[in-house]
Amino acid sequence: MARTVWDLFGDQRNVDSFRFAILGFDSIDKQLNQALAEAFGGELPEDIRRLPWKARVGLAEALTLFPVDVADPLGRLAKLRHDFAHGNIDELDDARAAELKTSIRQLAPTVDSDYPTLLEAMDPFMVLSTLLLFVQAALTITIDEAREQRARREEAMREWWQRRRSGVSLTPEQIAELLREAEQFED
Repeated sequence: MARTVWDLFGDQRNVDSFRFAILGFDSIDKQLNQALAEAFGGELPEDIRRLPWKARVGLAEALTLFPVDVADPLGRLAKLRHDFAHGNIDELDDARAAELKTSIRQLAPTVDSDYPTLLEAMDPFMVLSTLLLFVQAALTITIDEAREQRARREEAMREWWQRRRSGVSLTPEQIAELLREAEQFED
């Protein structure tokens, strides 16, 4: 996998919000593309690779590669990256940082009650850094879960196919039971 957001902290050139937003978002974009590629059997089809960002996010969401509450923070990060890359903004100001704080609160709803002054004490760069780390961590967790779910479903299908090939027919009840067992692991 490409460098993670965490890896970016080790390079002194990345203390600039502009650079960190661009590289951090790129890391998340590559992570999302890698997850989509896995979901499609290993390589991302060209037509999907060419899809606009929002369409690829929608596809990843439909494939349950990340939870719904990550969509808005992803969108805010995409807009920030776009605004930096196209010269719409030159620096991360307090107003934009306040928008990013909203996304942090979406991902960590108890942050204000658990740490009442934490977000307000953060400078804009720290807000950006925290949000990028939260989003990447959320993606990592849910992408891993999606990978495990696919593996369980594939195993259930292999078992069904082996029984079918051996001449042992499964009843609809047995098929339903195999699917329930696979779903039980998902919960």
